[in-house]
Amino acid sequence: MAQGGGYGQPPQGYGQPPQGYGQPPQGYGQPPQGYGQPPQGYGQPPQGQPQPPKKKGNGCLVAAIIGGLLLLAGGGAVAFFVAQSNEPAQLKDVVGSCDMRHDDDSSPTQVCMDLTEINAKVESIFSDGKYKLKRGKSCDTSDALGGCASPRSITWYYPSDKHKTAADVKKECKDSDKFMKP
Repeated sequence: MAQGGGYGQPPQGYGQPPQGYGQPPQGYGQPPQGYGQPPQGYGQPPQGQPQPPKKKGNGCLVAAIIGGLLLLAGGGAVAFFVAQSNEPAQLKDVVGSCDMRHDDDSSPTQVCMDLTEINAKVESIFSDGKYKLKRGKSCDTSDALGGCASPRSITWYYPSDKHKTAADVKKECKDSDKFMKP
């Protein structure tokens, strides 16, 4: 029991904290050497280069507002044209016509189409010599029975083997078409 110091006494080193206990070791809580400050020039623009202007912080907000307005305006324009293109053509919209009537009455149907647009495809269909394509002139409806107005054209029907009355013409009009009186 020489080392223990007897009963009631703790062996040497017990009862007291070891030296430095309660205090962190030297350098504890500090980053290892080499950390801390970045090297000189790190994160800085190269010297001698033109610097971009300082941003004021409202650019993104302004861009978002302008983008939103353009999106709404563009959507409104598309909706306007889509809605407009579904409406039946009107006489004021006509830019030309294609008369498909035959002088010899050999066809069971006699029609002339007022067109709201004449493009290359229309020209290729109606310019083969069989029909009379006229720019800037609408169909002569003086002897027509009636017409069916679709979004891009008005098809006028004239007396023939198939169409003898306005009621016959109304049967030719689709649900989305509007019957037109001559």
